[in-house]
Amino acid sequence: MHRFRLLALSAAALLLVGTITLAQDKQESKKEPPTKPQPGRPIPEEKSPADEKAPKSKNPERSQSKPSSDKSKVADPKQPSSEDSTEQPRKKIDPLGSEPFIFESGPFKDLPVFGYDYFAAARENVLAKRTAKPVAGKPNDAAKDKDSEQSTDKKSKSDQSETGTKKPAKDEDKKSKETSAGDEDSQSKSDQAPVNALQYFVGPSQMANGNIALPAPDRYQLGPGDKLVVRYSSPLELPKEKTITVDPTGTLVIPVMGTRLTVRGMNLAQAEKAISKEIQRGLRDASVTVSLGELRTISISIVGEVVSQGSYQVPSVMTLFNALYAAGGPTINGSFRNIQLRRSNGTSRNIDLYSYLLKGDPSQDVALQPGDLILVPTATSRVAIKGEVGRPAVYELLAGERVKDLLKYAGGAKSTAILSRTEIKSVNPGIERQLNTVDLTTEANPSLREGDIVTLYALREEIENAIEVEGAVDQPRAYQFRAGMRVSDAITEARGLLKDAYNVRADLYRENPDKTIALVPIDLIKAIQKDPVADLTLQRSDRLRVYFATEVMWLQDRFVKIQGAVRTPGTYLRLDGMHLSDLLLQSGGLLPDASYEAAFVYRKNDDGSEGPLLKPSLTGALLRKPEQDILLKDRDLVVIYRLDDAQFRPKQIVTIQGAVLKGGDFPRSESLTARDLIQLAGGLRPEAADELQISHSRTFEATSATGTNAATKRPFETYKVLDVLAGRQNPQMQDGDVLTIPGRGDFQETPILVEVRGRVKFPGVYAITKRGETVADLMAKAGGKADGAWLEGAQFTRSPKNLTSDAEIRLSPRVRALLEEIQEQAYLRALAKSDIDKIRILNSQGGSGVSSMLGALGGVQVPQAGNTSDPEAAKKLLQRETVSAARALSNEELLESGNIPIRLQDVEKSPKSPSNLVLKDGDILTIPEKPTTIAVRGAVILPSALIWEQGKSLDYFLSKCGGATIDADTTQILIIRATGTITKARGSTKLELGDAIFVPTKVMVAKLTDASSTFDSAIKSLTNVGIIWALISRLL
Repeated sequence: MHRFRLLALSAAALLLVGTITLAQDKQESKKEPPTKPQPGRPIPEEKSPADEKAPKSKNPERSQSKPSSDKSKVADPKQPSSEDSTEQPRKKIDPLGSEPFIFESGPFKDLPVFGYDYFAAARENVLAKRTAKPVAGKPNDAAKDKDSEQSTDKKSKSDQSETGTKKPAKDEDKKSKETSAGDEDSQSKSDQAPVNALQYFVGPSQMANGNIALPAPDRYQLGPGDKLVVRYSSPLELPKEKTITVDPTGTLVIPVMGTRLTVRGMNLAQAEKAISKEIQRGLRDASVTVSLGELRTISISIVGEVVSQGSYQVPSVMTLFNALYAAGGPTINGSFRNIQLRRSNGTSRNIDLYSYLLKGDPSQDVALQPGDLILVPTATSRVAIKGEVGRPAVYELLAGERVKDLLKYAGGAKSTAILSRTEIKSVNPGIERQLNTVDLTTEANPSLREGDIVTLYALREEIENAIEVEGAVDQPRAYQFRAGMRVSDAITEARGLLKDAYNVRADLYRENPDKTIALVPIDLIKAIQKDPVADLTLQRSDRLRVYFATEVMWLQDRFVKIQGAVRTPGTYLRLDGMHLSDLLLQSGGLLPDASYEAAFVYRKNDDGSEGPLLKPSLTGALLRKPEQDILLKDRDLVVIYRLDDAQFRPKQIVTIQGAVLKGGDFPRSESLTARDLIQLAGGLRPEAADELQISHSRTFEATSATGTNAATKRPFETYKVLDVLAGRQNPQMQDGDVLTIPGRGDFQETPILVEVRGRVKFPGVYAITKRGETVADLMAKAGGKADGAWLEGAQFTRSPKNLTSDAEIRLSPRVRALLEEIQEQAYLRALAKSDIDKIRILNSQGGSGVSSMLGALGGVQVPQAGNTSDPEAAKKLLQRETVSAARALSNEELLESGNIPIRLQDVEKSPKSPSNLVLKDGDILTIPEKPTTIAVRGAVILPSALIWEQGKSLDYFLSKCGGATIDADTTQILIIRATGTITKARGSTKLELGDAIFVPTKVMVAKLTDASSTFDSAIKSLTNVGIIWALISRLL
């Protein structure tokens, strides 16, 4: 019954939705009166008043017929179609899917099979069981019934979500594939908690797949496996509860007494009475209640045309419909009308699901018994009905059922159906196809054959007893036609004409007998006055068109525009007697920066050309002076300028820069002075000079033409800072002025510190007390050199930031980028030359070497004959890197090291020496002790520190270390002096005490050479045009 209630609610909802949709369609079909511009409100620019008044045009030629929009209506039977086919192709869909089965072609095209969609959710459940991998001994969440998922609370959902998935073992997986769907259900049923039917909605899937906690039906008979809960108490005994199970023989053990009682075949009330009687024998005045704790399960089988055949263990309250639902329902070929229920005692019964689904006949939903077998045979005698019926579909008929029975199953005929012309497409078996017409309004009720198609056609959509009034009337729409109806009656039905209707003439469109349209002009004024001649008698389907005045006659554009400095610029409806002050009021009034003297009115001539330009005074217009508050005309354009547009107004900004805390731009107030601006900038900085300068904007250079009289504004003025701050001289700032306060060049914000290290009497950090102090002054502060000082090895270090100018910092990235581009081009050229050398070598090996090279250069293939060379060797040679790109310089390499070589011994002799540098902040002077050795490092046999010997050569010291190694690059030996300078060793290079000799290594390169060692011979061997083109491309 729950299912029928749901079906009824669904039908009611569909009916309500259809009613609402129909109401909306009718509401949208109503023609609303044209929108008029409202006085005092802006008119949208995209629509003119005439456009808004103009109604939608309508083609006077009326269509002769309109096809029905209902999908259930069928095509003209005279037209050829695929229905003549002898087969019935069906839509290929998953038989377990939830979609209704619809035929794509054949006689049953576009029709579903009735009853198949009732089991859509059941098929989904079966599909979920087959595709999911359940945990052993637990129910499958994917197989839950949809009804249960929508009705259970959050707790039950969370319990279901805890069920995981586990991959079964190989042997169990193989066994599960051979087990039927019913067996799978029974294996997990014992572990499921009972579903409380008193709290939740229990669907057919739960009825079949789980224990159900529900009151036992009155007709329910107890049997083996039922569990009874017995509660008993007495005045002398506390309440107790005990669960007892009916054993296979149908008996149970009575509490208290311990005797056995046979309850098989009893209902619950009879069992409670018998148990109470037995307990009261041993417990006086005992109160006993008996309830059903858990239903027993029974075994049934479902075979035939069902989605999931097999044996099922189901609760003992299971009915036939629930069992079919648990098995996925009948297949697309299964019968709904002839389902067989076979009992274990040999009796059998036929079940008609149409009676259950359509009529709610409870006798068709039979309670199942142990050992029942449900057989769903193949459907026979299927016919279709389509067109104007409630439920077009393919139906199954029983023997003796006829057309009117089919019509009843399809929900009956719609009010638009033509029952007197019912069409039946049938087949005379083995002879011919037939088309029959039946009048179902009579007693005619022919029989049907397998494959017959019944079609109920619809009435035409045109309304025959109607006329239509459209245009400039209050209610333009269709009206009922009455005999003797005239034009004046139609205007009255439409609630009269609108104010802007054109009442001189209307047009009447009338349909001729041959379906052409005739135009009849109507004198509308006389027709409304019921003139016998003008007030024509109307006919069916007449259409009366009343025009708007704007549609048939020229009316001046009654609008004006206002632009510029008003609150709401736009287009406004021009009213009679409208003046400029009225338009200013409607547009929201003037803006604060509006110019009262810069207003213009552009006027158009009647032919649309530009008319006179009027220049009213807004002050006079607002005071409604007649000469200024001009009377507006159609299409006038009023433009009101802002003060900035009407006259030059400089920006009220002043600027302060220089020795102040917060320099920048500031708004210029009317009374802003130079002292005020300094205070706004946070005051002066300590390095501020004694004078400030105020530079003015918009000045002329003093020339002979301008002169230097008082009227000429000076470009700048100079004031004493103290006088300005004291107020003795405090000039007022003007728009665009720039106040600059320079700093003092002798100001030193932080001390200048230098450091002397090493062999001096007083090493440490010293402050520069005056500009221009030199290295000699620093040595004097440090007390001069100490014993063992080596002046020749003195090192002077300066911070790189004091060595680099701003111009060098800006240009260095550009120079670096240019050098990288040059190096990249040089690398490409060297790489191309290397490729030529490789080809020259590979050419001596045979054709495959050349082919491999061309593949690397551009994919050119050269056919070769008799190739015996090794392609792997050629490939390795091609992949070997023979040219390296130029090394990219790091940021450290682009900065100076900070080491400045000086000759401190010369400074000691003469303060005028070039080495007597002027000191800067952060300079470091280091005077080491005198060394006794010279160092040899790098690619030598034994890098060592050797005792210095005066006058010895480079080769002498290298030989003391065992000489250079085989990979030593003796042409690139570097001499690192103790002062920090680096010199490349040459034959005449003189070594000094404390030097370090660095011998670098070199790359061991073997030239690519062969018997043909010249480039010309390589070119001569490359006879293929593709080879030469590839080489030229790489060189370019």
